[in-house]
Amino acid sequence: MATKAYRDAHKAENVAGSRAWRLANPERRKANRKAEYWADPVAARAATRAWALANPERAKQGKRSWASSHPENVRASSRKHRLKTKEKQRIQTRTWRAAHPDLVHIQKNRRRARLAGAVGSYSVQEWLALLESFGGKCGYCGSEVGIHPEHRQPLSRGGSNDIANIIPACRPCNSWKNVKTEAEFRAVMASCKTT
Repeated sequence: MATKAYRDAHKAENVAGSRAWRLANPERRKANRKAEYWADPVAARAATRAWALANPERAKQGKRSWASSHPENVRASSRKHRLKTKEKQRIQTRTWRAAHPDLVHIQKNRRRARLAGAVGSYSVQEWLALLESFGGKCGYCGSEVGIHPEHRQPLSRGGSNDIANIIPACRPCNSWKNVKTEAEFRAVMASCKTT
C-alpha cells in the first residue's frame, strides 16, 4: 500500500525517470518489449489494437513514420498483397469499367493527351454537362448509341484536351472522322450526303 501511495505522490518524477531510462537504454528496452510480447503474443496484439483505437492520430503517425523509414518492407508488403488479391482486383476493375464506360473513355483520353503533350483537361461534370447540352446525342449524326468524348481538333494535330475541344460522338462517327478536324469531317459528311 505504501508503494502505491509513493508512486502516486511521485508520478511525474517516475514518468520522467522511465523516459530517461528508455532513451538511455534503447537496446535493453527493445529486448524487454520483445520478451513481453512473446510471453503472451495474443494479449500483446490485443493491447496494441486497443491502444491504436484509443489513440488513432498517434497510431497513424507511428505507421507513417515506420513506413517512411522502411520503404523496402512497404514495397514487399504491397507486392505480396497485390499478388494475393490479383484476381479479385481484376474482377473489381472489370466490373467497374463495365458500369462506367464514360469514365473509362475520359481516363483513356486523359492518358492519350498526356502522352501527346496536349494541354488542358476536363472533369466528369463538364463532360456530363456537354453531353446534356447535345441532348445525349452524337454531335455529328444525332445517334444516341455508344456516345463518348471526341476531340474536334485531334490530339495528333495539336488539339487540346480541354472541354472546348470535346464533342460527343458515336463510335461510327469517331472512327470515320479518324484524324480529320471537325470542319474537314463535316465537309466529308456533307459530300457523302449529296452523292
